[in-house]
Amino acid sequence: MLAALIVIVVLGLGLPIGLWLISRWRMSKPQTAYRGDRYDEIDQWLISEFNLGWRSRSRVRTAVLGRQFAARLEPSGRDNDPAPLEPALLEPARALAVRVLANQIGQLRWSRRTGWVTLGLTVVYVGYGIFALTTGQAIGVFILLNAAASAGLGLSSAVLAPRRIRRDAERLLSGDRAPGAQPRPR
Repeated sequence: MLAALIVIVVLGLGLPIGLWLISRWRMSKPQTAYRGDRYDEIDQWLISEFNLGWRSRSRVRTAVLGRQFAARLEPSGRDNDPAPLEPALLEPARALAVRVLANQIGQLRWSRRTGWVTLGLTVVYVGYGIFALTTGQAIGVFILLNAAASAGLGLSSAVLAPRRIRRDAERLLSGDRAPGAQPRPR
């Protein structure tokens, strides 16, 4: 009984206080890149190959990869503008598009794999939801709703987003549309 009380006190007090301290520590560190204080693979490559600043890297990423893999906001808090790239950024954008088409960006491969895992879990959710409904448990409805949401997310990550990114990279290389502009309606 005493051990259970100690566990409750440690989890009830220690966990929130510890998480608060960790969050305060992380907020005190300067935010210098997309992911806290480190650069991701695409940023490192754009810096080493083309020596681009944050704004230029963000514009190249948005032109090639779209908004899903680009920075959402500028440091000032405004949305990135969808204006076409300057001529100086065309070469880095085309080089990044070549890397996308050659499947050399691990971040995109990882996103695709997690999408397939999510689709696999959707099958598990559906099976468990149907089992719960057949045994008379109302929670089965919520499990099936979760399966529907997981299916949409998995389909987007595994199939739709990689197809769109690949198509936009091919268009950028072929000169079919201006980088950063909206795609033409079909």
